[in-house]
Amino acid sequence: MKTAKPLNLRLNLIGAALATVLAAGCASTPTAAPLAATGYQDVYLVKPEQDPRGLFPRVAQQFEAMGFKVHTVEAQQFLGKAEGSGFLVSRDGHLVTAAHTLEGHDKATVWLDGVRYSADVLSRSDDRDLAMLKLSTPLSSDVAPLAVQHQSPLALGQQVYAIGHAQGRGSSAHQPKLTPAMVSVAGSANTPHQAEVAGMAHAASGGSPLLSADGRVVGMVQRGQTDTDTVGNRNVVGSPLIADYLRTALPASAGGTTTAEPISMQQAARAVAKVRAGQAEADAASKPRLVATVDYTSVQDKLPRLQDFSIQVRDLDTDRLVVQTDSGHNSVNETEQAVVLGAVKQVRTALSSN
Repeated sequence: MKTAKPLNLRLNLIGAALATVLAAGCASTPTAAPLAATGYQDVYLVKPEQDPRGLFPRVAQQFEAMGFKVHTVEAQQFLGKAEGSGFLVSRDGHLVTAAHTLEGHDKATVWLDGVRYSADVLSRSDDRDLAMLKLSTPLSSDVAPLAVQHQSPLALGQQVYAIGHAQGRGSSAHQPKLTPAMVSVAGSANTPHQAEVAGMAHAASGGSPLLSADGRVVGMVQRGQTDTDTVGNRNVVGSPLIADYLRTALPASAGGTTTAEPISMQQAARAVAKVRAGQAEADAASKPRLVATVDYTSVQDKLPRLQDFSIQVRDLDTDRLVVQTDSGHNSVNETEQAVVLGAVKQVRTALSSN
């Protein structure tokens, strides 16, 4: 004969069960993150190499429920992040930039003298890290191209001036930065046109020209801001190598380059462009974006349903960590969806306070 449970105990059990149902119902419709406050609208969701728990579709669905435009990608790579600087070398709209900033694309987006252009990649030399771009439409202003010095490799202790756009959203798409610097390592007998310049740190991205005091190009930054050492040395290429590249890459029909007359740094800055690989959206230079990854964090011999995972979210342009969720796992009282919602709740909370 079964003994009836006391009334107060039955009421407590019913109340607990009802609370669980209500909580589950509320969790299934997450509150949207205040996107207007954070400014984030797009998230690039990177597919894991393996997804034994089938988490990826659920996580994508939850980001969409928060109001994001979700872009699913196979591998992170640069995700359209690659960008740098370039400088005008002809009145017909030819620009030189660093080949590595283009990520293999045959198109680029250019912001020059306050105007956004599409550009075609005419040629690239990966071994010299140089590439030639051509604007798809005529120049809309009277900006003059820069003159490239053909002789004299960079010398130890030489004073130079870098003009370029720092990578990421933090820098204006229309205002390059001028940074005085000094050649800290001159070229060797085997690589006479390769050098290092100190004092720039993260001030200029790959493709930024190095200028002499009279505004002529004497070199170019080859590597982006992630390729600096602790004292801010940057790898650069000297102008003789650039001039040699121009002789083959610049079409003979291109409009004449500027004269070698001295120009001010303000004039030179007008000829320095911000370059982004591929075709960017109109507001891509200032539009904040997120990249999210789903990582499995437990040993592989666990049953798929019990393998721990975490969601990492970063700012795509600055690489700043926004949130790293705790490892999600199942207990006997949790459904798979509840675990996903718990992890996404951490993301939503971090974005709300970001």
